[in-house]
Amino acid sequence: MGFDTGVTGVDITIVFEVIAVVLACFFLLRVINLLLLLRWYRKPLSPGTTVDVEGRQVYYTIKGEGRPVVVIEPAMGACAPEWWAIQDELSASTRVLTYDRAGYGWSASSDAPRLSLNIAEELKDILDRLSISDRIMLVGHSIGGLFVNQFARLYPDTIAGVVLIDPAPPDYQRFKKELDPALLHRSGIDRTRMLRLLSFLSGFGFTRLMKKWIMRPYHEGEQHLIPAEVEAVLWHHALLPHAPRTALAEHLMNLGGGTRFDLKLPEGFPDVPLRVVTHGSEIEVERMIEAGRIDRSGAEAIETLWQEMIRSHVSLSSQSRLIVAEGSSHDIHLEQPGLVVKTVLELVNDVRQSGMKHP
Repeated sequence: MGFDTGVTGVDITIVFEVIAVVLACFFLLRVINLLLLLRWYRKPLSPGTTVDVEGRQVYYTIKGEGRPVVVIEPAMGACAPEWWAIQDELSASTRVLTYDRAGYGWSASSDAPRLSLNIAEELKDILDRLSISDRIMLVGHSIGGLFVNQFARLYPDTIAGVVLIDPAPPDYQRFKKELDPALLHRSGIDRTRMLRLLSFLSGFGFTRLMKKWIMRPYHEGEQHLIPAEVEAVLWHHALLPHAPRTALAEHLMNLGGGTRFDLKLPEGFPDVPLRVVTHGSEIEVERMIEAGRIDRSGAEAIETLWQEMIRSHVSLSSQSRLIVAEGSSHDIHLEQPGLVVKTVLELVNDVRQSGMKHP
């Protein structure tokens, strides 16, 4: 006895034709998006320029004169132009270097895994290529703070001072161990799914429809009136397909603890002037609640653990001090750039007064 499936050969043909058209549209979108981005990527804009470092293009900007040279390490997914306004302020007093890590902005991607060890060594290669031999002051934001921590242990004799701005904890596993699984999921601490989705969407140019959401951090706080040309750079960087892929690789490294040393311990970290800047707890708790996925008790539990891990960095040096950016959340350099400039310049002056010595 036979059964009538209700599907004819003509129906199947139509289905395959529709699928083919959809795939062709996706392919066309991807090609158009890549061509548009390639035109921008091939012509790095001023004030920076590119240099070949170990066969890889690196985009950097150096401004100012004086010692120590301040070197800024941005957060995961961020490019150097986020820091240009702060660089301009600092460069009136000392020499300042900003650069795009491999896979961000106009810097080519690296074949090396995004382990903190590799990123620290890549920064050393850049400094050598630019003939920066004086002792440096490192400024690291978020996961950039983790990379700064690693660099300082690899090359302690090159460090004059360190500023950590809401540094990413070197023991991310504590979130999994100490938070309820449901709370951890709602918190967004694990950004793996989001970054994978952004990687897919950016490949086809769909992120062009998300400009208001993507650019929102640049329109808050003291730095909400960024120059149009800088905003254009930040927007083009956000559209690059390899940027979220790089961020995902860095994120997975951080979640998995891909470090060479135990970065939680002071052993191996140079005993140099250190400032640890943390966000204000009240505003961070309120923002988590406003997002609508976490109640107050859950938000406070996350914030308590987050603050404990940030503040633990103070023990890395006997010359450390904690600074609380009240009224600011994680992006302190965007929300309170004046505080960041003040903190860095005060440390620069402290280092100068103590007498800088060559390694």
